[in-house]
Amino acid sequence: MKTSSPVVVLGVREYSEEMVYPAVEKGMEMIGARKLITRKGMKVLLKINLLSPTPPSTGIDTHPLVVGGTIRVLKKWGCEVWVGDAASTGDMGAGMSRGKDAFDIAGIREVVEKEGATIKNFNREGYREVEIKSTRVKKIHLAEPLFQADLVFSLPKFKTHELTFITGAVKNFFGCIPSGDRNLLHREGDPEKFSSLILDLFQECPCHLSIMDGIEGMEGEGPARGEIRRVGVLLFSRNPHALDAIMARIMGFHPREIPLLYLAEKRGWVNLDRIEVKGEKWENFLLTDFQKPSTFLSARKRKFLRVLAPLGVPLIDTYPRVRDRECKKCGLCRERCPVSAIKLIPFPRVNYEECIRCYTCIEICPYRAFYPEKSWLTRILQKIRS
Repeated sequence: MKTSSPVVVLGVREYSEEMVYPAVEKGMEMIGARKLITRKGMKVLLKINLLSPTPPSTGIDTHPLVVGGTIRVLKKWGCEVWVGDAASTGDMGAGMSRGKDAFDIAGIREVVEKEGATIKNFNREGYREVEIKSTRVKKIHLAEPLFQADLVFSLPKFKTHELTFITGAVKNFFGCIPSGDRNLLHREGDPEKFSSLILDLFQECPCHLSIMDGIEGMEGEGPARGEIRRVGVLLFSRNPHALDAIMARIMGFHPREIPLLYLAEKRGWVNLDRIEVKGEKWENFLLTDFQKPSTFLSARKRKFLRVLAPLGVPLIDTYPRVRDRECKKCGLCRERCPVSAIKLIPFPRVNYEECIRCYTCIEICPYRAFYPEKSWLTRILQKIRS
């Protein structure tokens, strides 16, 4: 297997236009992004991570300054720039905060208008049905702007994820499908099976460049309930799998502990042992005390579980729970549960015999009422050194 496309690593200490914009331009030049622009007026779609209608201070969505810096460079190179996504909370969170949508609340609309780009709300632009090369799903719907753009850039956030353990440049394309298809794919609650579906989806999506916002990331119970972690880095790559692998290393994972990465390697899309790094060393940003999601178990712990499984040990699990005092009874969890395991009576209650541990309820709850609760044996395992 050949060496994977390089990853550019640049340190950026804080969110300020003076620091972020020059770093974005430098990284794009170093990774050869200018070579992608073959004519004036090319339409470039920036697929951002707009998970929910939350302000930049929460660390959930791609920061507007990273979006703004990318727009400015592309406009300088003569491109027409689109910024798009569809938030998990529905029609871009419309009506959740005095009529403002997620683009407004996340600070994206302001920077898009300032830099002269155009917002593409996937829920309003529409979706196109496409056939998908998968053993589990035959057809899926993808956002129309993916087909209308000349180039597509992924602008993910540096975060953990309860089901896939990391969410980066590749998982970012899950936001290109409508809520019904998300529910369909989320029926695979197993991390490896779900990750395989994500890769099946990804191979139908164009991705010409990835720029990761890692100035501030999220550790612990990502992608929405974790804690903000200062990382101070921007990552750039033509190979999104290579970029995600460097992110995983900075988090303290071995890339082959992540299903999205070792399955991508099996498909021949990345060589996890031969990723060239340009710019600064990724080791300079290694987070030795980074908090992994509670659902993650290292390779050694998974081996231990395989020993226990024939003994009928049912005590190792992480359950979605809800804090009634934080719940607003909006019903989104019930609506989005892929196996209809949640009822409102009047607060959400989960039927754990039907629950597949996909953690969609935790991810999409706009009020952070859901959280993962570990069994006592899971808590003990997490204290065992990997």
